[in-house]
Amino acid sequence: MNLIPIEDKVYLLNYSRIIIENNLLNNIPLSDNFIPESCKKTYGGAFVTIYIDNKLRGCIGHFTEKDPLIHIIKETSVSVLHDLRFKSVSIEELDNLKIEISILSPLFEISPEFPEFEIGKHGLFVIDTITGRSGTYLPHVATDQGWNKEQFLWSLINEKAQISVGKIKLYTFETDKF
Repeated sequence: MNLIPIEDKVYLLNYSRIIIENNLLNNIPLSDNFIPESCKKTYGGAFVTIYIDNKLRGCIGHFTEKDPLIHIIKETSVSVLHDLRFKSVSIEELDNLKIEISILSPLFEISPEFPEFEIGKHGLFVIDTITGRSGTYLPHVATDQGWNKEQFLWSLINEKAQISVGKIKLYTFETDKF
């Protein structure tokens, strides 16, 4: 799925890396004057995922469609460095840092009783409508883990979102990962 042009993908990856490096090195923040107009005018959700030596070290994102994509990338590029599930990234690790960005399609609500989704194509987002607990998995998580649909859904609800009882809403989405 291609949600944005290749030129914007290249820019966003470079922008994310500069934001991360500036944050770790305590440099002056970037000026927004050099951001391409196409990046300023594109709205949607996104996740920034980082790997050190090919090992996951952070994954943070937002589903909002209210903010320009460039602001989501800027915010998540800083936040991902301190993903509480992992050890914070250090300056010494910059040379081994790999960045991956996933631009999100709009959410599509599906039935939690008879969920229709395709492994490897759809990510899932679940929310408990009573407690507000929620969780998400990007589409590649199921294939990376070797899960079938039932395992993917069970892990999301029980392990990731830690929803034990309650009324849930379930959504699918697709990503443009680069």
